[in-house]
Amino acid sequence: MNEKYEIMNDDKEVLKNRHKKLRNIYTILKTLLDQSGFGWDDEKHMVTVDSYVWDEYLKEHSEAKPMRTKTMLNYHDLDEICRKSTTTG
Repeated sequence: MNEKYEIMNDDKEVLKNRHKKLRNIYTILKTLLDQSGFGWDDEKHMVTVDSYVWDEYLKEHSEAKPMRTKTMLNYHDLDEICRKSTTTG
């Protein structure tokens, strides 16, 4: 019984960590998309903006660097989930 509880607790921690990571990615993406000039490409599934805008933005926001080349196939789903959870508390 104890072993089963430990496994469930480990699974719970894994899920918490994944949720935290996705929430952080969403926050960075949302912040980017709220900036002038940044947009979302539904075909490429990634943030788009001119290179010089990226360069200037990354000087102040290095945490966003992975988003320059990162694809997010499920961004719209993530947006719906995270937007609802921030709206309701």
